[in-house]
Amino acid sequence: MASALEYLGAPYATIGDSPTTGFSCIGFVHFIFAQHGVDVPYDIPMAWNSEPHVALDDLLPGDLLFYSNTVFAGLSHVGIYIGNGKMVGADNFTVGVTIDDITDSYWMQHFTGVTRPWR
Repeated sequence: MASALEYLGAPYATIGDSPTTGFSCIGFVHFIFAQHGVDVPYDIPMAWNSEPHVALDDLLPGDLLFYSNTVFAGLSHVGIYIGNGKMVGADNFTVGVTIDDITDSYWMQHFTGVTRPWR
């Protein structure tokens, strides 16, 4: 998923799946995986339920990390694991697409689970 890093700094959008109009978190994931021929639903709960779940200690680059109760109740954020304890994703209007440390206390507090859409 190295292609995801090409979009660092791309703008955030509440609803969006394009580098020109901006990315929501799920829009970014949907866009990146579509470039590799993998369909990740453009809906966080559907994306969570559509793929095999894996343990946090079995993470591989390309796995999706899901978070709950961030900007709204329930599943509300997703990012792409890139290795070395880092994920890339569309975070918010201030930073757009950025890299985060998955062990950051905020992310750990909201962590829900991991899926592997690329099997």
